Amino acid sequence: MIVLASLSTGYAGKSVTLILVNYETRNDKLILHTQIGTDGKSTLNISEKEPQIYDLGVDNNSLV
Repeated sequence: MIVLASLSTGYAGKSVTLILVNYETRNDKLILHTQIGTDGKSTLNISEKEPQIYDLGVDNNSLV
């Protein structure tokens, strides 16, 4: 699955993390770490095949 994200340019250069959340064991797993481009855009390429619960964070702030 590929996710295209477009944020305001105020987020340019900030880090993005995607963490797979495991509520049963609380053994969460970092899936992706990237930077937002100068235009406020970023692409997330997720290779998971099953529906999962993720935590999406920008600049150490959880969004989802």
